[in-house]
Amino acid sequence: MPLGGGQQPATDGKPFQTVGSLKTLFIEGLLRQGHRVMLSDVDTAWLRDPWAYLQAIQGADILVSTDCPSVYGDRVDLGNPPRSRCTHFEGSREQIKFNTGVVYLRPTPQAKAFVRAWLERLLTSGHLVYDQEAFNQLAETGARPVRMVAKGGRLFWAWDRRLRLRPPP
Repeated sequence: MPLGGGQQPATDGKPFQTVGSLKTLFIEGLLRQGHRVMLSDVDTAWLRDPWAYLQAIQGADILVSTDCPSVYGDRVDLGNPPRSRCTHFEGSREQIKFNTGVVYLRPTPQAKAFVRAWLERLLTSGHLVYDQEAFNQLAETGARPVRMVAKGGRLFWAWDRRLRLRPPP
């Protein structure tokens, strides 16, 4: 459905960037008040209530989705040369990419600081940058090679080892 001058939100960069900045500002305010925040794109289907599952995962400041169907399957099927969509495993030197279509944030000091930096990047960037792109840029700062918080786990360090991120299973 066209907006305003007949342009779609995803094709007109500045309005889309503004929406991402407002979303991040809203997240920042909720975290500051001590709330846990769950974001889910409108094209996400939930087959059951995710709250019990999310609460059971301990240690992560932020849980964020990826476009990786299986980190384990992708690691096994890397081929030669390696080609991985799943970059969040121990020792990976690939660019970290998350999909902010599903994000769960806890009001930890680390998550609050990360979201403030995320918002700052969106508001002060001298060029067009979308919220997911800014999230990934910050998350991968100082995060390569990937280091897990605990051996064999799925929780890993991001953002100069200040933030504990975890993709869903």
